[in-house]
Amino acid sequence: MSPAITVVGYGPAAHRLVQRLHHHGHRGPVTVFGGEPQPAYNRAQLLSVLDGTLPSGALALGPLPPGAEVRTGSRITAVDPGRRLLRDGDGGVHPYEVLVLATGSRPVLPPLSGAGDRRLPDIRVPHTLAGAEPVDRGPVVVVGGGLRGTEAAYALGRAGHEVTLVHPGARPMHRLLDDRAGALVTALLGEAGVAVETGRRAVAVEPGKIVLDDGRLLAAGTLLLCTGSEPDTVLARTARLAVGHGIVVDDRLRTGDPHIHALGDCVEAPGRHATLASAWDQADALARTLSGGDGRHEPAGQVVVRPRLPALAALGP
Repeated sequence: MSPAITVVGYGPAAHRLVQRLHHHGHRGPVTVFGGEPQPAYNRAQLLSVLDGTLPSGALALGPLPPGAEVRTGSRITAVDPGRRLLRDGDGGVHPYEVLVLATGSRPVLPPLSGAGDRRLPDIRVPHTLAGAEPVDRGPVVVVGGGLRGTEAAYALGRAGHEVTLVHPGARPMHRLLDDRAGALVTALLGEAGVAVETGRRAVAVEPGKIVLDDGRLLAAGTLLLCTGSEPDTVLARTARLAVGHGIVVDDRLRTGDPHIHALGDCVEAPGRHATLASAWDQADALARTLSGGDGRHEPAGQVVVRPRLPALAALGP
């Protein structure tokens, strides 16, 4: 008999897992808890909502197989592995047989003095749909010139917004690109009308302004914080699971608890890359395991990251 499976987190990895469980013949109950009010959506396309290219509904990943129960807007706050119970933010308790943590990543935010003032610019973190609503107040300041921040600045510049990109590195995407490629990105941003402030940090916000670490002020109606993300291990820590950079799992995506698995952006797995393709591969492997097969996950080799910039790709190890 197929075990009852409970999934915490309802992003692309969780959505794919439930689909593949059905594909591999699992017919036991499947319950999914999602903290956001929406069903699963394609997070890779959030910038297309931000710049007005796509409506938010276009990102939906579609229905799950029959029999899967989805509880959106239900945030799980603790795991009791001894009694195999989940606790939610409303005080509810939910038993589980087999638990899969698919809690994804969470944004890393910079310290900004004065960020609680309601008179400030519209401060956004485009990590979820709630933070990726179309920009309607300018000028726009994007803080963080990694992959996501650079893409956001370019897309908004192309859409006609007045945009400034603030980045502490010597060039945009400095951890991914060499000097030559970085110069190309800077030129592409300039062609899109984006002003680039490298070697600078935003340290404070004031009504209608951003304060840089050299004391200069930048006008801002909207502030986008694109300063990176990290695996969301908060729930795993409540279960006292091993956590390094992410939730530690083996090549079958098992944690140290025999009843708890994990996948996606929240894990630290052999050869893991934080890409949608990697998460889908993990979902297929775990679905095979939970359906009674051999679901060893074989990590990908070279990873190609294709930014939303013309004629540019970054190769990973």
